[in-house]
Amino acid sequence: MARALSVDPYKNFFFKVSFDASGSSPVAGINKVSGISKKAEPIKYRQGGDQLTDSLAPGLTTYDPITLEQGMTQSAEFNAWANLTAPNNPALPGYDPNPRKDITIDLYNEMGTKVMSYTISNSWVSHYQALPDLDAGANAIAIQTITLQHEGWTSTSGLVAASG
Repeated sequence: MARALSVDPYKNFFFKVSFDASGSSPVAGINKVSGISKKAEPIKYRQGGDQLTDSLAPGLTTYDPITLEQGMTQSAEFNAWANLTAPNNPALPGYDPNPRKDITIDLYNEMGTKVMSYTISNSWVSHYQALPDLDAGANAIAIQTITLQHEGWTSTSGLVAASG
């Protein structure tokens, strides 16, 4: 039996990350982005007269950190952003008491059309691995890593529905 419409899932290897909410200037060399997720803590409560079961209500929502990996290049974007979070060190170049940025993660289909865009709100660098383990006997790419804390995201679809 033939399928009337073939809709394959998007591949996870065609994406761009920008350190600004507009998504206009992607960061070069990012080869891996961890998934984005959130959790709502359940609150148990019991109503009067109902002694057999607990009811659940959504409580505090938390957002899991996002990790970005980048092959080491001459780009200094990871380092510059990580330096913004150096506590009480105005001597560092670019020090900013508010190191938060909105970042954009765009997902593309195999034809190069943007299909989804995620804007991550108020991100800041909580962990930065500037230099990975080095091994003269290895055959590998040197990877830098930053871990971002954030306050949630919004998503939009890049595809326009066909009229008809």
